[in-house]
Amino acid sequence: MSAFAIQPDGKLKLLNQASTVGSGPCHISVDTSGKVALAANYGGGSVVALPLKADGSVGEHIGFVQHAGRSVTPRQSQPNAHSVNLSRDNRFAFVADLGLDKVLIYKFDPAKGTLTPNDPPFVTVPPGSGPRHFTFHPNGRFAYVINEITCTMTAFSYDAQRGELKTIQTVSTLPADESVKPGYSTAEVVAHPSGKFLYGSNRGHDTIAVYSIGADGKITLVQ
Repeated sequence: MSAFAIQPDGKLKLLNQASTVGSGPCHISVDTSGKVALAANYGGGSVVALPLKADGSVGEHIGFVQHAGRSVTPRQSQPNAHSVNLSRDNRFAFVADLGLDKVLIYKFDPAKGTLTPNDPPFVTVPPGSGPRHFTFHPNGRFAYVINEITCTMTAFSYDAQRGELKTIQTVSTLPADESVKPGYSTAEVVAHPSGKFLYGSNRGHDTIAVYSIGADGKITLVQ
């Protein structure tokens, strides 16, 4: 993980670097206190927490969790943590693991930077889906994960008190007359600030999936 200072002219000055303690780091989030950065290690199948110092530099890791297991496709022969996101109250961290077909849920202690399994410790997506990126609905009552392998989106309801996700539905990111082909996959998911729309990116198909979001959190592909 590299830390930079933004100079008055907009250029970046490298402050320092620290190890993520795992191979292939691919996603980073900063907690709401601004004192801890969390990173997902794709190749290593792990998640790490590193302290952020007052001068913006990053310290050596203070929290680390190694995932274990696999899922049903040849590509899912090991854990592959693909993203890490924090709840708005800073109490829980959500790690989408492509290799496990799970969104793992951790209790997060911002003072110590520690991650401990929640109860329940995860929610699953359909086997072979490959969850990649995750986002919350602006109202905090729903969440969504985009699945890279099957080009689908899974919607969840969210219990903020318990840190619990419950599956609502899984739908395609592709038009009704289109099926997943070699080279197709998905990447990012973003909820519109109004809470009325959800967007997902299709690679290979080279499109943006646009969904309307209902009052119940369900999504309907509109484009």
